[in-house]
Amino acid sequence: MNPTELITAGVCVRSQARRVVAERSLAAFARIYLGQHFKDPPSRMHKELFQLLEGIAQKRGERLAVAAPRGHAKSTIASCAYILWLICFARETFIVMLSESADQARDQLSHVKRELESNELLLLDFPEACEPPGIKPAPQRWRKDEIITRNGVKVIALGPSHASVAARTATSGPA
Repeated sequence: MNPTELITAGVCVRSQARRVVAERSLAAFARIYLGQHFKDPPSRMHKELFQLLEGIAQKRGERLAVAAPRGHAKSTIASCAYILWLICFARETFIVMLSESADQARDQLSHVKRELESNELLLLDFPEACEPPGIKPAPQRWRKDEIITRNGVKVIALGPSHASVAARTATSGPA
């Protein structure tokens, strides 16, 4: 093997190792791929939230409400790391991001989109889900309140006035 092939092989091994660890643990996924948001060791509340979300990913129809003071990374964990984890490993094909307002839901979706477009490790390890740099996604696939990722996961962002739409869509699946 020439040096370029060795480097490429090494990158593939590291990428595969990261994926294996991250698939088993939402907390590991967050630390590996979103390290800029998770610089401090996780608190007891964070560990519990990661575990609760992992449990929900295993059981269809589960619901979770979490109360904690502002600035305790609830949204970063539940609306960014968890959603990206579901997308990257295609654990769900349809995700509804329901928030206090439609604007807040769209803002949370924009964070997910930004990671799928610009996070170097995600781009390297999950090319099947991420958007290649410099190539704009088709408008019908990449809107302000709805995306369809490259691996076919549909994510919609809704406010409370659309909760009934979300409930109907969740039982019948995406259109």
